Formats: sequence, C-alpha cells, structure tokens
Amino acid sequence: MTDNLESFDKLKIIGSTNTQTRRLGYLVQMCNLLGDQYLSFSELQDRIEDWAEKNNTFLKNHISNKGILRSSIQALASKRYIELAQALQLVTEISGYLRLTKTGRVLLALDKETSTDENDPFKLKNKILLLLIYQILSLDSDYFIPILELTVTYHTQKQILENAQPHLLEHFRTLETQTSSMLLLSEAQGRIEQIQHWTKPVKYLEHLIMPRLHWLLDLELLDWTSFQKSNEFIPSVTGSFLINLAPTVNNQRIITQSWCQNSLFSVWAESLALQTTPWNQVAESHQKFIIQEYIRIGFDKFRTMQYQRISAYQLILFSLLSLLFDKNILVGFEDLKIALSKFASVGEPRWEFSWFAIDDDGYIILPR
Repeated sequence: MTDNLESFDKLKIIGSTNTQTRRLGYLVQMCNLLGDQYLSFSELQDRIEDWAEKNNTFLKNHISNKGILRSSIQALASKRYIELAQALQLVTEISGYLRLTKTGRVLLALDKETSTDENDPFKLKNKILLLLIYQILSLDSDYFIPILELTVTYHTQKQILENAQPHLLEHFRTLETQTSSMLLLSEAQGRIEQIQHWTKPVKYLEHLIMPRLHWLLDLELLDWTSFQKSNEFIPSVTGSFLINLAPTVNNQRIITQSWCQNSLFSVWAESLALQTTPWNQVAESHQKFIIQEYIRIGFDKFRTMQYQRISAYQLILFSLLSLLFDKNILVGFEDLKIALSKFASVGEPRWEFSWFAIDDDGYIILPR
C-alpha cells in the first residue's frame, strides 16, 4: 500500500520516554483517577503512587514487569508517567491543574464499560488497546513503526539496540527526500543530524527503544509466547498485519493521520479474522438509527457545559470503537462524518454538525 506525504507535515515523535515508562496500564489508571476532576500535578502523583503500591504485585503475572512505578522522595517514576500521558494527549494542564483531554475522556468512557481483569489490571481491554494503538500511531509513528520493523529481523534487546541507528536514519532520510513540507524537511534534517552525532548509540537508544518495545508487548503487537519463553521480541499476527498493510513511501512505512482514522481499524479487524460488516453494507435506515443512538450516548457521556454541545471528534472516536466491538460494524472517521451530516435534520434528535479540517475536530449541537 502506497501513500504520499501531502497530509504529513511534521514528525510524529513524542519526547517523554524513559526506560522506566514501559507500562501503558498506568496511563489507563491515571485517566480513571482523574475522572472529571481537576488535580494538581502532585495530587495526581500521590494518587497513582497509592494505586501502584496496592496493585504492583499484579505485574508478576503480566507479560513483563519492567517499568514498575514505585513511590520515592523525588517521585520521578510518577512524574515520568504523567508526562507520558500528557505527550500522548490523554491528559493536559490548564491553569496549573491536570485534567483529561477529549481523547482521555473517550478512554475513560470505554474503560468504564467493562470490568477490570482482576488477575491483571495491566492487561489492556480490547477497546482501550486499539484506542492506544491509534493514539500512539497518530503521535509517535516515526519511532514506533521503525522499532516494530526491527523486530522482524532482530529479536533480542541487544540486536535491536545495535541495529536501530542505521534503520532510523533510513526512515528520516526518506522523509527528508520525499516531503514538500518545509517544516517536515527541517525536522527530519535535525533528527538525522542528531542521530548521526550519537557517540554511544546504544546509550541514547535505550530511552527511545525499550519503552516502545514494551508498549508493543502491552498492545499485543509483539508475540507474548516468544517473549515469555526466550525474552525475544517477535511480531504477533496483528503486528505483522500492521507492518505489511501500513502505507509506504519509497519503501518506508509512513503513517498519516488519515490512514489511522480510516484504515487502521480494518487492518486490526482483519488481523484477528473478525467477522465484521462494512459501514457501506449497512442499510441506510439502520445507519440513521445507529447515528441517532450514538448522538444520545455521546451527549450523555461527553457533554461538559450547560448548553447542548459536544466535540465531534470525541463522539466519532468513541462511536467507531463501540461499533466495531459491540456491533461488529467496521466504519471510519470519514464514514461517520458523512453520516452525521446526512442525518442531522432527519428524525429525532435533530442536531447541527460542523467539522474544521485545520483542527481535526468540530462540534455537534442539539437545538435548545
């Protein structure tokens, strides 16, 4: 599958990674601990550290216990995990207080729908797992995908670290030569220069690669059996599908936001051989019923102001994941945007739908 870089205008790399920040389950718990509240940084640190103290024993049964969060005087571990949650746009800071973002509230809503696995709160529920794959690919694919690619050929931590530098250089050189965006060109050149000047590549790469290898495990994109048996990192069936079906530019896998929103979910469903119905095969009358149903659900879950208005992006992301898992209907962002516009003034409830490409968001308003 080939693509172009027209909609890809800057690097997708998050900066807040550390060898410690390997367990995505802590991010889910932070969203639960925040809920609808506004907490100071130190308050959220205290709460996630308290939760970790009570639940870290479950990591013994998890696929990997690396990245365990322990309380300390400096509270560095909790600080790093909160910064990771901010970098992944699940948590944001406003006037000195932390709160959930729109995406963080979608994660929370999905997490509350099903009970936690009592044997392993670090094992991600399916909807959360796919949401986090989507979010990481949208924000971090320029490291995440090359690191997944490395595991096709190299399976030990040592091999991956030793071979990562030239592999990353090849990826950023493709961006440098193929883009027409001056911003992306500048960022790619800066990344190339930085990587080339690493005097001790393995030392620098540990903080980039080790967290992401364990995210790949948490997200079940790497095979758990191989890791448990011999501590090897090998793509799972889902990870292999992602590698094989990701869009390419000059033989390099380059993930665009459009691909994440409209193709990723079908790749994931195909990799698991799920029996799904494409949205365009759903009868129009049933499409209308579904959209009206999710309008009601969306306002119940996501309205934060007195007037009847919610984020269109938030509703679409929640609906897309819920339709896939609860109704076996495969749909993309563009499909739902078209449906929200098409059925806005047909039946009850009626709504006004607007979308702004520059913000990758819009709004849905119910009449007063």
